[in-house]
Amino acid sequence: MNIIFSLGCRSEEVTGLRWCDIDFDEAEVNYYVAITSNVPKSFLKSDKRVREKELKTPNSYRTNFLSDKALRLLKNYYEFQKACGFDIKDTDYIFKSWDGESVADPHKLSEYWRKFKKQYNIKNVDLHRIRHTVANILE
Repeated sequence: MNIIFSLGCRSEEVTGLRWCDIDFDEAEVNYYVAITSNVPKSFLKSDKRVREKELKTPNSYRTNFLSDKALRLLKNYYEFQKACGFDIKDTDYIFKSWDGESVADPHKLSEYWRKFKKQYNIKNVDLHRIRHTVANILE
């Protein structure tokens, strides 16, 4: 969520991030793919609903700068995954399911946000609105 809040990226973009998309030295993130879970289960031969897709528009292929906090959180998350015993490759998705085998479902981010909003009584703010707010601030 912190990445979404600091960069204003789409939930499908953040779940499509791989470790090789992060330049820790330059504090940059590059977007190359998105992850979607809009595949109806009836079309699938397995329970996995997520798949990789192209980004929404040509301008979606971009580089953003990471805040010090976002960079620190990503470094900590990398170390946390290593401490949990994951064999991390550069081409691995950053945000995976707890089995470590599949990429995270972007719709889960919206679900977590809804629970957070309910817990703290936040109204009328969805993730997409946050994206536009961040974009206006960064502009």
